[in-house]
Amino acid sequence: MSENIVSENELTDTQEKLIYAMLVVPTVSQAAESIGITADTGYRFLKLKHVQDAYKQLRKQSFENALNGLLDVVEESVSTLRDIMRDKGAPASVRVRSAEILLKSAIEVHKAQELEEKLEDLSELAKEWQKHGYR
Repeated sequence: MSENIVSENELTDTQEKLIYAMLVVPTVSQAAESIGITADTGYRFLKLKHVQDAYKQLRKQSFENALNGLLDVVEESVSTLRDIMRDKGAPASVRVRSAEILLKSAIEVHKAQELEEKLEDLSELAKEWQKHGYR
């Protein structure tokens, strides 16, 4: 398919290759070079809203995939910390540190859940305002 036949809101093959390359290398210039385009072309592509949106979505998806990989070891990690915390033969400092890590982690999860709930409430409120003509 020719690059010229794609609509202005659709990614071209080259634009798609660029955003995938940007997940692998640290700079736009390197990503552009790795797919055979100039850095200027890469930067020009990144000024396009649909390319920016696709890149943000790809980064989000990539991050979520990485987090899902971590979920596999979370239960084991918590179990290990719990075992150390309960091990009367372990030094007190190690047991306290394990307890501290567990408590801090639980607090952070709780804070994140509260923030998520507040964000959902604000999002719903914004939608209601928009329905009534507020911006």
